[in-house]
Amino acid sequence: MTFENHIYATLVISYEITPEQFGFSRCNLEDIAGGSPAENAQITLDILNGREKGPKRDVVILNSAMGLYLGIDNCTVSECIKMAQDIINNGKAAAKLEQFRKLTNEVVQ
Repeated sequence: MTFENHIYATLVISYEITPEQFGFSRCNLEDIAGGSPAENAQITLDILNGREKGPKRDVVILNSAMGLYLGIDNCTVSECIKMAQDIINNGKAAAKLEQFRKLTNEVVQ
C-alpha cells in the first residue's frame, strides 16, 4: 500500500493505492530483495530481457509507470503501466540500457 498526494495550487488530494488496483499481487519484502551488486545487475538484466516475470518485475513496472504518470499529461496510471510493460516487452528498455553502458564505457576509456 502506498499513500499518494496530488497537489493542485492550494488543493491537496490524498489517497492510497494498492498493487491489486493495477493487477499486481502483494508480495513479501523477501520476494523483492536484491543481493550483491553482481546479483542486482543480473536481476536488472533478467527483468529487462524478459526472464524475470515475478514481483521484482512488478515493482519495476509500477515504479516506471509512476514516473511516466508524473511526466506525461493526460494519462492514467493504468495507461502508464501498459506503456512501461510495452517498453520492457519490446526490448526498448534493454536496448537503452545497452546504449547507456556503451556510452559510459567510451567515456571511461
